[in-house]
Amino acid sequence: MLHIRVILAVFIIAISAINAADSAQGTYLDSLGSHQSNAKTGPIASGPFTPVRTAIEIGSIDYGSAAPGNSEPVTVSVNVISTAYPQGICGLDKSNFKIEVPTHGFGYTAIAIQNVLGISSTAVGSPVSCGYGVKIAPGIYQGKQYKWTNSPGAFNLYYFVGGNQIAVATFDLNMYAN
Repeated sequence: MLHIRVILAVFIIAISAINAADSAQGTYLDSLGSHQSNAKTGPIASGPFTPVRTAIEIGSIDYGSAAPGNSEPVTVSVNVISTAYPQGICGLDKSNFKIEVPTHGFGYTAIAIQNVLGISSTAVGSPVSCGYGVKIAPGIYQGKQYKWTNSPGAFNLYYFVGGNQIAVATFDLNMYAN
């Protein structure tokens, strides 16, 4: 019974610490890279402050003609959203993204972003949306062009603003020969 009380006490202390850290005053980078302060000032300072949260949504993956043994690009559809821009953050380019292989298993030691294509909704009456097609392919290392392998692989896609990492998403590619 004592163990249960100790575990419950540790749990309550952990929740209190997380709550205190979330409400601590300081600065943060918003989704556009501007420094913001969460200090409460003025007549509306009595309410809780909610910092801007940003995430990368991974959509469809278009393999095109990519296959094991070649280095043709794969296009990953992504949308970078935040609490400030729930329809998506527009105007991003290749410099806002980085990709890496979290583990070097399955033969994927080098991966590169070839291009980032903006995909915007322009149809009359449709909601504004800013999505991107991130074209990735095996990279070149010391003059050697890597190729896709016949296996699955996990990749991390990062969103950066001004050199600061804002969000990360992990996704899988399943590259198999027919």
